Amino acid sequence: MFEKLEALSDRYNEINERLMMPETVNNNAVYRELMKEYTQLTPIIETYKKYKSAQAAQEEALELMHTETDKDMKQMAEDEYLESKENISKYADELKIMLLPKDPNDSRNVIIEIRAGAGGEAGGHPAGGEPLGVRRHTGRSPAAGHRRPAGGEHRRPVRTGRGRPTGYGPAV
Repeated sequence: MFEKLEALSDRYNEINERLMMPETVNNNAVYRELMKEYTQLTPIIETYKKYKSAQAAQEEALELMHTETDKDMKQMAEDEYLESKENISKYADELKIMLLPKDPNDSRNVIIEIRAGAGGEAGGHPAGGEPLGVRRHTGRSPAAGHRRPAGGEHRRPVRTGRGRPTGYGPAV
């Protein structure tokens, strides 16, 4: 995992250098592709930097715990050690998730249509109200201007959502 993170970090730095070159800025197609990759790598690299910082803090605290003679300083170093240990675990878990292969369809738009079942007014209730699954998927409340039909049921509510190029977090 860490070899891959180092390779991604090197690629991130390479992209950053290329983005500053005038010939890259003048070529829109190349610039757009590099910016897309840069945007995808940024959260991973930021989390990796936090991980490395937490590791350095843990090593420093461990060294202080062994060399310090003052009781209060030793206690402070121990607290710092425990906190950095928790942070390392948290950042490692985040990095594992971020390094999972991305679905190529993550950046595409989606339209979800929920149709009511048969049975008159009662048949429309599963599609009525606040469809939580759709809201979680699209990250939006019901569409503005959407009116509830008489009787309370929705026959065909439709929700749309836009994909995100990074593939992280709810769609905007």
